[in-house]
Amino acid sequence: MTQSGRSGTLSYPIGPSYGLGCEFLVTVPNGTIQIRFTSFNFSYSDGDFLEIYNGGVADELRLIGHYTWKKKPPKLIESDCNQVYIKYNRSSPSSYPSFNCTYQQKGIV
Repeated sequence: MTQSGRSGTLSYPIGPSYGLGCEFLVTVPNGTIQIRFTSFNFSYSDGDFLEIYNGGVADELRLIGHYTWKKKPPKLIESDCNQVYIKYNRSSPSSYPSFNCTYQQKGIV
């Protein structure tokens, strides 16, 4: 899923979906991106994870963070450029939203 603009919301919906995930490419017009998590509820499974990368591809050298039920993301994440690639993997069924976050171009109020 591609999101663009100065701000927006990303979430993975409610539902007992097993073995599913999603990918987001977020682009702001210029500058950098700030991501704030409003919820992060992962099951106790090492197969459930969220990865955030600088730029438009999942390149290990551009990894900002790998988050699981053991390692939750900080409240604020900042990119180094105007694009982030977010990869989410769900390996276990769940009846609650896995995550919800907002993004905005840095400096926008």
